[in-house]
Amino acid sequence: MLTNNTAVISKQNSMNLLIYLGFISVFLPYYVSFFFLIFACIYLFLKKRNTDLFKANKLPWLLCFVFYSVIVAAFNGNFNGVIYSLFIFLLVYYSVHIKAAMTAQVFENSLELCCWLGLITSIIGIVDKGIYLLSGATYKHRTTLYFFNCNYLATILAIVVIICAYKIILSKGKPALYFVTALLCAVTMYFTGSMFVWIEVLVGIAFLLKFTRKNQLFCILLLTIATVLIVLYCAPEIIPRFDDFFITINNRVGIWKISFLSIKSSPLFGKGFMAYKHIIKNMANAYPTS
Repeated sequence: MLTNNTAVISKQNSMNLLIYLGFISVFLPYYVSFFFLIFACIYLFLKKRNTDLFKANKLPWLLCFVFYSVIVAAFNGNFNGVIYSLFIFLLVYYSVHIKAAMTAQVFENSLELCCWLGLITSIIGIVDKGIYLLSGATYKHRTTLYFFNCNYLATILAIVVIICAYKIILSKGKPALYFVTALLCAVTMYFTGSMFVWIEVLVGIAFLLKFTRKNQLFCILLLTIATVLIVLYCAPEIIPRFDDFFITINNRVGIWKISFLSIKSSPLFGKGFMAYKHIIKNMANAYPTS
């Protein structure tokens, strides 16, 4: 009996480690996340962990979908789409096992880990911006660090801010850590020049307050938002890259127009994942993005 208990504890500890490493990988360059995912899935497959989850979570249907998306992407010459199809299968395979092994304590530990990682990332972002300012460079600098792009970095930090809000609202852990982390993440978010990320944060915190029935704090947040909007109306230059606001909007409208044209041309089968980047190769005026 003691041997069996030891084996169960060892299995749970290894799964916990796999969970924590997954969270850490999100804050590293994206190719590190990709290779970690491959390693994690190979490990889970070789250990034959929770193989019954395959049917319980209807993964056979996912396999059919992955096979379908691979065929569609390959038929259209979209080889990035083929790779992403396989990536999504690995991601779901990993997530199913993590969901089965997740406990309330591991969940809270993972979120606190995100706060520490967000703190470190934001400090690196502030240092990066400081180096830029000291260099005296004249070009527009948007803090990106080692992430896919500046908007991706801003999104990761925005999620950390919402996690900090969750910890503070529910009085879980160290409030001083969460306040400092949220503040520094907000500073680095500003340095990324992302405009829409602030909406993500405000909406996320508003939902947290509403679902936890913190009505007074919810009203205070609404009043704060109204005040900020008034200030921004009087001094719009506070918004990062405000001069580029309409250019950014036009770029996104252009992306959606091309996307809808692509959907219209093949509404049943599509062109696979990452199709936008694939279809704009022959379009002269298309906005280049993934």
